[in-house]
Amino acid sequence: MSARIEVGVALIGLLACGAAGAEPLWADEAANLVLQGWSTDSRFVVYQRNASFIDDPTGDEGESCTLVTQVVLDGASGERQEFLESMEGTCDRTRPKAARLGKAEAFKAWQDGHPLTLLQGESSPDKRSRAVISVKAGEGFQARGAWEQGLFRWGPKDESDILMQAELGLFTEGGGKRWKVASHSEASAGNLQGEVTVAWSPDGKRAAWVLHRGYAMMNDFGFARLAVTPAAGPRIELLGAKKVLAAARAKVEGALAKGGLVIVRAGEAVKERPKSVVYAAKGLEDVGGQVAALVPGGAAVEALTWRAFGDVVIALGDSAAVP
Repeated sequence: MSARIEVGVALIGLLACGAAGAEPLWADEAANLVLQGWSTDSRFVVYQRNASFIDDPTGDEGESCTLVTQVVLDGASGERQEFLESMEGTCDRTRPKAARLGKAEAFKAWQDGHPLTLLQGESSPDKRSRAVISVKAGEGFQARGAWEQGLFRWGPKDESDILMQAELGLFTEGGGKRWKVASHSEASAGNLQGEVTVAWSPDGKRAAWVLHRGYAMMNDFGFARLAVTPAAGPRIELLGAKKVLAAARAKVEGALAKGGLVIVRAGEAVKERPKSVVYAAKGLEDVGGQVAALVPGGAAVEALTWRAFGDVVIALGDSAAVP
């Protein structure tokens, strides 16, 4: 069984719970991910997810299953809804989990109430931000990368060459600053090549990225990864007790928006606290101070010392929920 198929098994084991074993920056990984667009209110990004995997790895060859779903991802919280589109192959072990997914009719009803628009390419619709992608080849190899018809295509420098080691860096640029989105480094016995798609929310505040690594060699058919980030600026994660999030989340989002900042992940904190704290990664202390000044009720600033999804993490306290 290939490593990529094993990743597919882990992901399908969780289905609607998100990517398993992925870097914090990546929201999903599967055999293929196709961006469908952002909702016109810039809140949700929708993509088709195609996962091919071994449904029962106990046999000599295993039983293959292909699951195609439509995923609705909340760009401000990371919460997702998944709807089953089709299932092919011997999927006996997967069927009970797949039955818990939304139905195709439910997705159509959701889409009827949330029209989509697909704005993809190097620059955001307001031209204030742009995607910057670097491609570095391993020693002894040469790589190329360029924007072509709204996609960034990468691979060996010449079609007759082979690229067995490559490192990609994904960045956004805006307001005179550059922000790291994610990176991908890989070595293979085959030929590495693929493309990156960037779809911008209509308000120009967020971007959805799909990194697609194509066919490399026999039994390595490639994979795709997805990330949702600010169009420019730090990744901000919002955490808080359930009651505090319910009372203060909208206020925090509105306050940050006035400062040109957006939240890309939100969830419940592991503990309650009376006062809010903003945790900032090294080098982003000034940004942490800016965020803290915008949090309702104020917040202290401390160093971010653990591996978090965000560059800046807001841990809301009860003070944020005070009217």
